[in-house]
Amino acid sequence: MKRFTVLLLILTGAVLAVTNDKVLAELQRTDELINRAAPLIEHSGNERAIALLSEARQLQQAAWTQYNNRQPRRAGALTASARQRVKDALLLIEIPPERVRDEIKRTADFMNEVAPLMNRSTEPCVQELWRMAQNELASAEPNLRPDTLGSRSSSRKPRAATRRRPST
Repeated sequence: MKRFTVLLLILTGAVLAVTNDKVLAELQRTDELINRAAPLIEHSGNERAIALLSEARQLQQAAWTQYNNRQPRRAGALTASARQRVKDALLLIEIPPERVRDEIKRTADFMNEVAPLMNRSTEPCVQELWRMAQNELASAEPNLRPDTLGSRSSSRKPRAATRRRPST
Protein backbone atom coordinates (compact mmCIF):
# COMPACT_ATOMS: atom_id res chain seq x y z
CA MET A 1 0.00 0.00 0.00
CA LYS A 2 2.86 2.35 0.79
CA ARG A 3 4.35 1.80 -2.69
CA PHE A 4 1.02 2.56 -4.29
CA THR A 5 0.74 5.82 -2.34
CA VAL A 6 4.26 6.84 -3.31
CA LEU A 7 3.57 5.99 -6.95
CA LEU A 8 0.34 7.95 -6.85
CA LEU A 9 2.15 10.97 -5.38
CA ILE A 10 4.84 10.78 -8.07
CA LEU A 11 2.27 10.55 -10.85
CA THR A 12 0.26 13.43 -9.39
CA GLY A 13 3.41 15.54 -9.21
CA ALA A 14 4.23 14.75 -12.84
CA VAL A 15 0.71 15.67 -13.97
CA LEU A 16 0.83 18.92 -12.01
CA ALA A 17 4.23 19.77 -13.48
CA VAL A 18 2.88 19.27 -17.01
CA THR A 19 -0.20 21.36 -16.15
CA ASN A 20 1.96 24.11 -14.66
CA ASP A 21 4.23 24.13 -17.72
CA LYS A 22 1.25 24.31 -20.04
CA VAL A 23 -0.37 27.13 -18.07
CA LEU A 24 2.93 29.00 -17.93
CA ALA A 25 3.19 28.76 -21.72
CA GLU A 26 -0.40 30.03 -22.07
CA LEU A 27 0.31 32.94 -19.71
CA GLN A 28 3.37 33.88 -21.73
CA ARG A 29 1.40 33.58 -24.98
CA THR A 30 -1.26 35.93 -23.63
CA ASP A 31 1.39 38.42 -22.48
CA GLU A 32 2.82 38.40 -25.99
CA LEU A 33 -0.60 38.91 -27.56
CA ILE A 34 -1.37 41.83 -25.24
CA ASN A 35 2.01 43.43 -25.93
CA ARG A 36 1.61 43.11 -29.70
CA ALA A 37 -2.01 44.22 -29.82
CA ALA A 38 -1.86 47.08 -27.30
CA PRO A 39 -0.34 49.72 -29.62
CA LEU A 40 -2.89 48.97 -32.34
CA ILE A 41 -5.81 49.11 -29.94
CA GLU A 42 -4.59 52.16 -28.03
CA HIS A 43 -3.96 54.15 -31.22
CA SER A 44 -7.30 53.18 -32.74
CA GLY A 45 -9.25 55.62 -30.60
CA ASN A 46 -12.02 53.02 -30.26
CA GLU A 47 -13.18 53.40 -26.65
CA ARG A 48 -14.84 49.97 -26.47
CA ALA A 49 -11.70 48.27 -27.80
CA ILE A 50 -9.54 50.17 -25.32
CA ALA A 51 -11.87 49.12 -22.47
CA LEU A 52 -11.60 45.48 -23.58
CA LEU A 53 -7.80 45.78 -23.59
CA SER A 54 -7.93 47.17 -20.06
CA GLU A 55 -10.12 44.25 -18.96
CA ALA A 56 -7.68 41.86 -20.62
CA ARG A 57 -4.77 43.36 -18.71
CA GLN A 58 -6.65 43.05 -15.42
CA LEU A 59 -7.60 39.44 -16.14
CA GLN A 60 -4.02 38.63 -17.12
CA GLN A 61 -2.68 40.18 -13.93
CA ALA A 62 -5.16 38.08 -11.94
CA ALA A 63 -4.09 35.00 -13.94
CA TRP A 64 -0.44 35.54 -12.99
CA THR A 65 -1.46 35.99 -9.35
CA GLN A 66 -3.37 32.71 -9.42
CA TYR A 67 -0.46 30.96 -11.10
CA ASN A 68 1.95 32.26 -8.46
CA ASN A 69 -0.50 31.07 -5.78
CA ARG A 70 -0.32 27.57 -7.27
CA GLN A 71 -3.79 27.69 -8.81
CA PRO A 72 -2.99 26.64 -12.39
CA ARG A 73 -6.56 25.81 -13.43
CA ARG A 74 -7.86 29.19 -12.33
CA ALA A 75 -4.86 30.89 -13.95
CA GLY A 76 -5.52 29.04 -17.20
CA ALA A 77 -9.17 30.10 -17.25
CA LEU A 78 -8.28 33.72 -16.52
CA THR A 79 -5.57 33.93 -19.18
CA ALA A 80 -7.94 32.41 -21.74
CA SER A 81 -10.51 35.09 -20.86
CA ALA A 82 -7.86 37.79 -21.19
CA ARG A 83 -6.84 36.48 -24.60
CA GLN A 84 -10.46 36.48 -25.75
CA ARG A 85 -10.90 40.11 -24.64
CA VAL A 86 -7.88 41.12 -26.74
CA LYS A 87 -9.25 39.24 -29.75
CA ASP A 88 -12.64 40.92 -29.30
CA ALA A 89 -10.92 44.32 -29.10
CA LEU A 90 -8.99 43.65 -32.29
CA LEU A 91 -12.21 42.85 -34.10
CA LEU A 92 -13.51 46.31 -33.23
CA ILE A 93 -10.66 48.24 -34.82
CA GLU A 94 -9.46 48.80 -38.34
CA ILE A 95 -5.88 47.67 -38.75
CA PRO A 96 -3.84 49.68 -41.25
CA PRO A 97 -3.12 47.66 -44.41
CA GLU A 98 0.60 48.44 -44.14
CA ARG A 99 0.65 46.78 -40.73
CA VAL A 100 -0.90 43.63 -42.18
CA ARG A 101 1.63 43.60 -45.01
CA ASP A 102 4.54 44.09 -42.58
CA GLU A 103 3.32 41.35 -40.24
CA ILE A 104 2.90 38.84 -43.08
CA LYS A 105 6.36 39.65 -44.40
CA ARG A 106 7.93 39.41 -40.92
CA THR A 107 6.25 36.04 -40.40
CA ALA A 108 7.44 34.77 -43.79
CA ASP A 109 11.00 35.90 -43.05
CA PHE A 110 10.97 34.18 -39.67
CA MET A 111 9.57 30.98 -41.14
CA ASN A 112 12.29 30.99 -43.81
CA GLU A 113 14.90 31.25 -41.04
CA VAL A 114 13.54 28.34 -39.01
CA ALA A 115 12.55 26.13 -41.95
CA PRO A 116 15.73 24.01 -41.89
CA LEU A 117 15.27 23.26 -38.20
CA MET A 118 11.57 22.46 -38.59
CA ASN A 119 12.18 20.23 -41.59
CA ARG A 120 14.74 18.18 -39.62
CA SER A 121 12.34 17.45 -36.78
CA THR A 122 11.09 13.89 -36.49
CA GLU A 123 8.35 14.77 -34.01
CA PRO A 124 4.92 14.28 -35.65
CA CYS A 125 3.42 17.08 -33.55
CA VAL A 126 6.12 19.54 -34.69
CA GLN A 127 5.67 18.49 -38.31
CA GLU A 128 1.89 18.94 -38.11
CA LEU A 129 2.18 22.38 -36.50
CA TRP A 130 4.77 23.39 -39.10
CA ARG A 131 2.42 22.35 -41.93
CA MET A 132 -0.40 24.32 -40.31
CA ALA A 133 1.82 27.41 -40.04
CA GLN A 134 2.86 27.08 -43.68
CA ASN A 135 -0.79 26.79 -44.75
CA GLU A 136 -1.77 29.84 -42.71
CA LEU A 137 1.04 31.86 -44.25
CA ALA A 138 0.12 30.68 -47.74
CA SER A 139 -3.48 31.77 -47.15
CA ALA A 140 -2.30 35.17 -45.88
CA GLU A 141 0.16 35.96 -48.67
CA PRO A 142 -2.51 36.80 -51.29
CA ASN A 143 -3.39 39.71 -48.99
CA LEU A 144 -0.05 41.29 -49.84
CA ARG A 145 -1.52 42.42 -53.16
CA PRO A 146 -2.52 46.11 -53.07
CA ASP A 147 -5.97 45.36 -54.48
CA THR A 148 -6.88 43.18 -51.47
CA LEU A 149 -5.32 45.22 -48.66
CA GLY A 150 -7.67 47.53 -46.87
CA SER A 151 -10.79 45.55 -47.62
CA ARG A 152 -11.90 43.88 -44.41
CA SER A 153 -14.12 41.39 -46.20
CA SER A 154 -11.43 40.35 -48.67
CA SER A 155 -8.90 39.91 -45.87
CA ARG A 156 -11.18 37.32 -44.27
CA LYS A 157 -11.65 35.19 -47.40
CA PRO A 158 -8.35 33.31 -47.31
CA ARG A 159 -8.80 32.47 -43.61
CA ALA A 160 -12.26 31.06 -44.27
CA ALA A 161 -10.85 28.94 -47.07
CA THR A 162 -8.42 27.23 -44.68
CA ARG A 163 -11.05 26.14 -42.19
CA ARG A 164 -11.69 22.44 -42.16
CA ARG A 165 -14.87 21.40 -43.83
CA PRO A 166 -17.14 18.98 -41.95
CA SER A 167 -17.03 15.53 -43.49
CA THR A 168 -20.23 14.29 -45.06
